[in-house]
This record gives sequence, structure tokens and C-alpha cells, in this order.
Amino acid sequence: MITIKRGVTVAALALGVAQAMPALATNGTNSEGFGPKDRGMGGAGVARATETQSIVNNPAAVVALPARMDIALGLFSPNNRGFELEGNNLDPDGPTGPAPVFPGAFDQSQTSDKDIFPIPFFGYSSRIDDDSAWAFTVSALGGLNTNYGTNFGSKAPVNATGDTGVDLRQMFLGATYGARLGNGMAWGVTLSYDLQQFEAKGLQAFAGATSDADALTDEGSDTSTGIGLKLGLQGELANGGTWGASYRFKSEMSEFDSYAGLFPNQGELDIAPTITLGVALPVGDDMTLAIDYHYIDYEQVDAISNSTSIFTDDLIPFGADDGPGFGWKSISVLKAGVEWETSEMMTWRAGINIGEDPLQSDEFSTAFLVPATSTTHLAGGFTRKLDATTEITGVWVHTLKREESGDFALAFGGGDLSVDMEQNFIEIGYGKLF
Repeated sequence: MITIKRGVTVAALALGVAQAMPALATNGTNSEGFGPKDRGMGGAGVARATETQSIVNNPAAVVALPARMDIALGLFSPNNRGFELEGNNLDPDGPTGPAPVFPGAFDQSQTSDKDIFPIPFFGYSSRIDDDSAWAFTVSALGGLNTNYGTNFGSKAPVNATGDTGVDLRQMFLGATYGARLGNGMAWGVTLSYDLQQFEAKGLQAFAGATSDADALTDEGSDTSTGIGLKLGLQGELANGGTWGASYRFKSEMSEFDSYAGLFPNQGELDIAPTITLGVALPVGDDMTLAIDYHYIDYEQVDAISNSTSIFTDDLIPFGADDGPGFGWKSISVLKAGVEWETSEMMTWRAGINIGEDPLQSDEFSTAFLVPATSTTHLAGGFTRKLDATTEITGVWVHTLKREESGDFALAFGGGDLSVDMEQNFIEIGYGKLF
């Protein structure tokens, strides 16, 4: 009876989390880490098994976990997202006639006005026997959101009205199995149902640069689905530490039909592959140092990496086969953190996450929609045990404000576009051992 009730509770909580999954952006479109314990250490955790969120980072972590359930809720605030465009001077009465995209001079400074997003998580792990285990998790990889109170097509002949922005949400329902290999090693695999939701509005000014103006903007929220696969290994080191490695394969997602005129290949937006390597090392009796190297291969995804110059130089429109994208590069991220157990009931954490910037200065024509300028994240957190089977974990992550500038394409009127972003994230998690 207890098992049945627990299963009903798990299903109900997972459904609630799946319906509420929001958007965020830290290391590009990806979250800087998974779970309040790893986030408190800058996201470093591929070699650790401390909560069910550890399984999202490395499926092999399920083998070292006891049967437990974790629920977490975070509040993500990408405040101070904004852009400024100066020197945009495409003349609608010039020798080429009306502007092919942006009609007339445009110089504005805008700040996105939606600043608080709830980030829920749910995870449940259970033992099969002494050497194997399984888990179910509902998590967010990341996303993007901007909402500006302006419209790039506000001038004649477009005369568009309404806000401009995009909203991308990514959610993963993962089923994980893991087992021991011997010699202190374990492996794990996660098969996930990947879900994306996307909406764009206020992009009427791009109507002259698309293969399908009826599937470019203001089509409401559209959904894309796919199957994800992640593999992981964890092992022991001679000094009492652990090592870990995980690889997430590229997820081939279904097309956003409502936005077939925006993303390449008639609405294709796949999820980039990643690789993570790391160690967790004891420092004395009460402290652990964790260091991860994380690589996000954005260049495997056309919608993210294809150059905007595909349109400006080769006149291949948005939405076409191998059409323009955001022009991002693949990035490397270094994550490092310290965990200090000050008593049997209290543990403290601190960490840093430093990543490369995926934006490139000559690929800034769409940067106002995706101002992913964040590179340095500072984190701190704690875990307080309430008793032998329950605990509360909290974390705060602050992303330092960073501004970057680049060239707005001449075909869009030219000029200098600068974007900036600052972020704060607070998360509280509840863990229960069975």
C-alpha cells in the first residue's frame, strides 16, 4: 500500500513540474548546473552523487544514491537584459528602394520587462538491488526569454505594433538505469522525452528576410518534441576522491511548424550535445573540492550556429534549408566549488562558474533576441538536515553583469548593437530518504 501511494504521489508531482517548466539562460541556453547542491558549487558535480538532480548531470550517479525523492523550486531573475542600437541608417528612399528588412533609421535602447521565472524540479530514485538502481526526473535544461516594449518594424511601410521578443522553454522527462561495473566504477544511461515550447512576437520587420512570412512571428506558442540520450560513468580515485564523465547526444527535435519561416530547415531547433568531465577530491575530513569541465557543442545545431550572413551575403532567407541562425560558437565552461560540512546537521557550499561567450562580434544582428552575454557566475548554498531522513537545501547564484557590442548587418541598416544581462537565481530544495 505504501509503495502504491508513493507511486501516485510521484506521478502527481512530476505532472505538476512538467506543466510549470519555464525558461532560463546561463551558459548560453543551458543551465549552469542541476540541483541546489551542485549549483552551490558552481554547477560542478559530474563526479558526485548527492541528490536526484545529480542524475541529470551524470546518469551513473543513480548507483550511489539511496532511495530518495527531491523537490526543488527556484526563482530565476535575468534582470537588466537589454540592448542599444546606434547608427542604424538604412534609407527607405535610397537607390535600392525601401529597406529590405528594417524600414528607415532605427536607434533605440530597450530593457526586457519580464524578470521573474519559477524553475521547478522533481526527482525520485530507487534501488533495484545492491548493484543497480533506477530513477525518474523532470528537469529543465534551459531556454531564452526577451520581451521588449518596441517593434523593429514600427516605421513605414511595415507600420507594425506590439512588443518584440522570444520565449524558449526546454523540459526533460528522464528515465535512468545504472549499475556497478566493478573496481569502484559504475555506469548509467538516461533516456528522456524532450519537450520544447517556443513563441516569437514583433518580428514583422524580418518579413523581407524569410522564406515564409506566414510562419515567422506572432503565431502563438508552438511545441517541438524529441528523444534524448545521455550516458555517464563514475569511479573511485586512490586518494578517496571520485571522477565522473557524461555525454549527452544531440537531440533531433521535430520542427516548429508555426515558425518554419524563422528557424533553418523549416522550423528546426535541435538540442546541442554536451560532454562533462570532472573530479571530486577530499580536502581534510570535512571538505570536498569539485572541478568540472563542460563543453556545449552549439555548432552542431544549425538554428544556433548558422551565420546571419547566410542571408546578408548569400540571400538565403530565414527558414530555408541551411538558412541563417544566431551565429553562436561552441563554448567551454569551467565549474569549481567547495563543500564544507561544519557539523553533522549543517553543510555549506561556495562555487564559481566561468564560461565562454557564445556570441561573436560579427554575428550580432539577432543578439537583441538572445542576449546570452553571461560568463561569470558566483554561487553559495547550504544543506540543513532536519532529521536522519529529511533535509532542506538552499542556493543563491549571481551572474555578473556583462555588456558586449557587435556589428548590426548592413542589409538591416548597419550600426552598432550592444546587449547586456545580469542574473540572480534562488532555489530551495527538499530531500526525503526512504
